[in-house]
Amino acid sequence: MENQTTEKQFVEQHKFADSYFFSSSDINLIASFCCYGYKIHYVNKQDPSKAIFYIKRDKNLDELIRAYFCKEIRVEPMDFANAIKALKTRIYNT
Repeated sequence: MENQTTEKQFVEQHKFADSYFFSSSDINLIASFCCYGYKIHYVNKQDPSKAIFYIKRDKNLDELIRAYFCKEIRVEPMDFANAIKALKTRIYNT
């Protein structure tokens, strides 16, 4: 129960901070970012049907988002597979 309170507080605290965090429930997008060295700051699992990942924004993230959706991003297949596994572990085992 304490973990849920912490999650709720985080979400409430950072609703206004869209310029500070990027959030997405797209596991492939987030795994791609992980391959580029981005770290997951927080995972919101309040909705049992999906997880929302939060990544701290920096000056390069918007360009990486654009490149992802334009299919210009390239990642190592093993790194991507390992990132997906790590993200699923964070969703289901924490």
